[in-house]
Amino acid sequence: MTTRGYECESSNTKNPLAAGASCRGCHIPEKSSATPIAGRLGAPIPKHRGIPNVHFEKLTCTACHSGVWPGETYNVKTSRAHALGTYNSLKDPNALPHIITPVFAKQSNGKIGVNNLIWPAYWAVLKGDEVAPLDIDTVKSVIADIISTDASANSNNWQRINKDQIAKVLNTLKATEGNPVYICGGKLYKLDKDGKLAAVDHDAAKPYIWPIGHDVRPAAQSLGSGVLGCRQCHGGYSTFLSGDIPVDSPLISDANSTVTMASLQDVDVNYMKLLGWLMIFWNPVTLIVVVISSVLLAAVLLLYCLKLLGWALKLFAGKLS
Repeated sequence: MTTRGYECESSNTKNPLAAGASCRGCHIPEKSSATPIAGRLGAPIPKHRGIPNVHFEKLTCTACHSGVWPGETYNVKTSRAHALGTYNSLKDPNALPHIITPVFAKQSNGKIGVNNLIWPAYWAVLKGDEVAPLDIDTVKSVIADIISTDASANSNNWQRINKDQIAKVLNTLKATEGNPVYICGGKLYKLDKDGKLAAVDHDAAKPYIWPIGHDVRPAAQSLGSGVLGCRQCHGGYSTFLSGDIPVDSPLISDANSTVTMASLQDVDVNYMKLLGWLMIFWNPVTLIVVVISSVLLAAVLLLYCLKLLGWALKLFAGKLS
């Protein structure tokens, strides 16, 4: 029950104490407070001057203030997943499970926040629309003669497999398990009516994400505080939107596959890129130059329109005479 300090943690874990440990729980005072001059334990109230309110409706506090800046994702180890700090824990940088960070994705409260991510990979059986993992010993007894074991299997990294091997395993499991499937690379692999391998989308194959609460960065180090400003997130090449997330999978064909951050955010990428292009006008100096240029251009157009009107009137008057 370690409190991690992310939004909606209290409702997710059913721990009422977690609400007071989130960013909002400390920094935003309750409306019923008699002296709403500061947050919990005197935490300063953030001003967020100039930031449209839509940001607070669509983003968690951690999206801008936690973890590392958006850029290339990398694998990270955690104490619970890799037994860090314990005797004989694996030190190999490729040790499974491969946890990818930072990933900007929609969280359970509907807001976009920064997360860790892991891609599932396991053998299972499909019962209706539900997927139930198969017992590992059952799988081992089947794959031993199909997927050879070598030195790579003992390095605690993925042992690469191909689609033909998946099909053979599923065909063998079919005799005892009914409708076996394999989850990996964001797809569910199953056998069609002809016994051939087919890849389909399924909720069970979606990546697992969990929110990051720390490390916390102050306002001077938050997203948008650098020279890029708003374009750091809204720019056409912003890694917040278009950053690549590697599809981690033992399947050989998935080795270089990626998905974008936007695919996990449920946003309109074209709209966001257009908005990013318009951000050039957010700079006051640029805005002043554009306004002055527009006024001068309008004045020139008006002058030529008046000249054209005068010429037309003279021509009309000449015909009348």
